[in-house]
Amino acid sequence: MRILFVSQDIGSKEMGMAYRPYMMAGQMKARGHEVRLLTASYSHVRRKNPVVTKNLETQQIEGLTYQFLKCFNFQGSLALRALNMLYVSFLLFFFARKIVKDFKPDIIVASSPPPLIVFGCYRMARLSGAKLAFEVRDIWPLSLTEIGHVKASHPFIRLLQFAEDFAYKKADLTISLLSNAYEHMKTRGLSAEKYRFIPNGILMSDLQSRRALNAQTRKQIEDFKKQYPWVTGYCGAHGIMNALDYFVAAAPGLASQGIGLILLGTGPEKQKLMELAGAQSVQNILFLDAIPKDEIPDFLNWIDLAYIGLQSSPLFKYGISPNKLIDYMACGKPVLMAIDCEGDPVSQSGCGLKVKAGSTADIEAGILKLKSLPAAELKSLGDRGQKWVFENLDYQNIISRMEKDFLGLMQKK
Repeated sequence: MRILFVSQDIGSKEMGMAYRPYMMAGQMKARGHEVRLLTASYSHVRRKNPVVTKNLETQQIEGLTYQFLKCFNFQGSLALRALNMLYVSFLLFFFARKIVKDFKPDIIVASSPPPLIVFGCYRMARLSGAKLAFEVRDIWPLSLTEIGHVKASHPFIRLLQFAEDFAYKKADLTISLLSNAYEHMKTRGLSAEKYRFIPNGILMSDLQSRRALNAQTRKQIEDFKKQYPWVTGYCGAHGIMNALDYFVAAAPGLASQGIGLILLGTGPEKQKLMELAGAQSVQNILFLDAIPKDEIPDFLNWIDLAYIGLQSSPLFKYGISPNKLIDYMACGKPVLMAIDCEGDPVSQSGCGLKVKAGSTADIEAGILKLKSLPAAELKSLGDRGQKWVFENLDYQNIISRMEKDFLGLMQKK
């Protein structure tokens, strides 16, 4: 098969998030399929963006062929971010004929958010005779109205809603990373036979090919732990949805117990979080720059407890599938999770403690409760999570499911 993965924000180990299309493409290539990755030249979630001079430019990165649509750097502005989405979607539509003439895909995977890319991907599918798979990593525009509190009547939200509905109607297959997403999707017109749940996972080879934490980051952690020897850490995006303000606000109540908080990563909310920490006049918070993905396992070795949280919202009844949680569990770390959801990996595996989302008091109490456990019991929690991930979320099995679905689509040609 010739598979074209399309998304606004495809990254790589060196560039940073988003990893899923990159990982899927790499594994499909290893199985003998031809793959290509098509993405925007700038993404706010990447640690490092490529240098692109042409409107459509091909580069070889980490053994994979990327095509970049040249866009602009919006640097945290929500209005410019929305404009950038529109612009990239236009470029995708404009270059559709050139892209498929060059690659001739059999399968096109349009990975959302944002769903606007579906228009260009559908055009490419029609021009090439390829099958179209629409992948939903995050339900848009529902996430923006529920978490971002943007009115459903806003013109941009209406456009996103049209794109989502169009995708469910026109795509040959819809893939969701969220276990209960079909409950929403069926209300927007998706038929059950076109739906598949294919979650995020872990590559065992990534755990084996880990590398040591860079010297600068290691030195920062070593110095921090001299004063705060027991650390709760977070690594990943610093965005509105991650609700890290509640985590940062827990710091004052933990300092006297010798507990430090480390936040590793980048995102549009990082500066506000640093200002919040400064306003609290506490010393037990350390902000670290993002690091390459293969250094994450070594970073996790330095912390005692891993934290993850999200905004309190009915949205998460449809499920969660954050990569960082899987990374925590795969590395055997106990987890404190502040997310209101059901059927989550923490509950299913018994690898930690769930507390109420959006509650600083509950986050603080949860950290103190887990710190009070004997070291052997805390390790046992981490071991349970690691065992569960290896048994349920091995990417080799996940890729096999996706490959089977794609081959099934090919047979319908």
